[in-house]
Order: sequence, then structure tokens, then C-alpha cells
Amino acid sequence: MPARFLFCVALGLALHLSELSWAQTTPVQQGATPQKTVPVGANPTGRDEKKGSLTIADVKPGEAPKKSSVIVRYLDKTQDGYKVAETAHFRILHDQDKSVVEKVGVMAELTRSALQRKWFGEESADWDGKCSIYLHADRENYLAKTKMKNTLGHMRTLDYGGMFLRSIHLPCKEPSQIIDVLPHEVSHSVMAIRLQGRTPRWADEGMAMLAETSASMRECLDRLPRYRKKESLFALEVLMQTDEADQFNTMEFYAQSTSLVQFLTSLKGPRVFTQFLRTYITKGGGAEAALKKHYDIQSFGELETRWQTFAFEKKSQ
Repeated sequence: MPARFLFCVALGLALHLSELSWAQTTPVQQGATPQKTVPVGANPTGRDEKKGSLTIADVKPGEAPKKSSVIVRYLDKTQDGYKVAETAHFRILHDQDKSVVEKVGVMAELTRSALQRKWFGEESADWDGKCSIYLHADRENYLAKTKMKNTLGHMRTLDYGGMFLRSIHLPCKEPSQIIDVLPHEVSHSVMAIRLQGRTPRWADEGMAMLAETSASMRECLDRLPRYRKKESLFALEVLMQTDEADQFNTMEFYAQSTSLVQFLTSLKGPRVFTQFLRTYITKGGGAEAALKKHYDIQSFGELETRWQTFAFEKKSQ
């Protein structure tokens, strides 16, 4: 029997078993099997309390997907107690009406395509199998299944020797799930593949926030002056290198990361930004060396000065 076939069978079994234990999974060190389990994209405490009254069916006309060629197939089987639907790149596990599943499938596919074109200039055929999207009935079911508190949704990535298996979890009946939270988590899924699970946290969250609606992004960025007045902003050297959960699971981190990605993207465009990230994560010298190469920014201090001007002084004029 071909070795590749056996590998695919084993990988499929591993993915199924891993999905059964998302709630019990904790990050492990590189080199284990799976090598690494990383929860990302969990909206920090308080963000959901400030959302508007949009429901899962309220897709704005200007930001809603138009008629598309996305096909959603409804399979005659269940997995983990959920009904199963599939698109070309996503597997949707649900107990929802088809109208909701259809919107989720179309938005996920269109977002995946748009983000790849925006940040990389083309759509990669390399997708490491279908990304699973779990549609939990409500916040209570979401919490019971995932043990994720104070979040509107999240994505997990399992690294099996360089093959990245992704699972998005969303509580239904919550505001803006389709137009904001789902694109946010799909962005994490795209970057996990394109940057091999090594996207710096600030960049990952900043790009994901930019995938949301313009209203949601403005809501996030409008908090920056208040955080600055409270002196709760991060030094950019800290923001770009922290691994501390009590720092990156804050609205200050999300807002500042979004603004920093917006600033660097404004200098030379989205594709240069992802080239900067590749240099950042693969070459020696870290963030400062990548800043010098791609933006001619010589230090964190210079970046801080230029970003502050972009984020505050220009906005006030």
C-alpha cells in the first residue's frame, strides 16, 4: 500500500481524534506529536460587550458576499454529534439551519480568496486539507465544548511536522459572527498556512482585525487615544516580541497591533508587509533587521516615533 496513502489515513485519524479533544488540548513544545497546538484569534475579554446589535443574519449590503460560485455540499453523515457540510476548503460541523450554514460557507471561501490575493498577490493551492468550522449553538455550548471563556470565537492550529490542521470555533446567536468574527478567524487560518504557523502574534491579530468590517476596525482603533491617555499602550519593542498571554489577550494589544499593521501596510502595501514578515521569521536579526531591509527603519525607536505620528498626530489634523 503506498506510503502517502497510509500517511493521509493516519493524518485524517489524528485530526479526528484531535477535534474530539480540543477542550483538553494545551500547547506543547515543538517536537511532540502533534508538534504544537496553538489557540489564536480568541477575542479578549470585553470586546463582545461593546459589539453592536447585529445578529448572525444581519449582513450589511455593502460588505455582504455577492452571488458567488461557492458550492456548499450537505453530507449524509455526522461527526462528533454534528451534521457536516463542506465547501472546497472548509468543513462545517453544525446543528444550524441551511441558511446559516450557506452564509458561513460562502463567507469563509470568499474571505480566504480575498485575503490571499490581498497579502500575497495570488491564491495558493496549498491548503493542508479542509479547515474545520464548528458552529456551536450558543455561547453556553461553545464554552462547554471548548472551555474558552470571554471570547466570541477562536481558531486552533495543530502542527503535524509542517502540515497545519486548523479548526475554527464560533458560538452562534452572537453579534456579527459572519461579517466580523468569521473573517477574523479565517485570516488566522490563511496565515497559519502561508507563514507556516510562525506569524508573530501582533501581526496575526492586526491582519485579522483588518479582515473585519470597517465599522468593527474603527471601533477597535478609536480606543487608542483613550489607552494612550491612560498610559497603557505597549512600547513597540514589547508589542512585537511578547509571548505573555496577559499582554496579548488585551484590547490594548489588539488595537495597537491593528494600527501598527495598518501603518506598515500604508508605507509599501500589503505584499511588502508579508515579505517583511517572512524575513522577520526566517532570517537572523529579528524584527529590527527586517524593518531595516524592507522599510529603511533603523530601530524600534524610529518605528515608535513614526507610528505615533501616524496613529495620533495625523488623525487629529
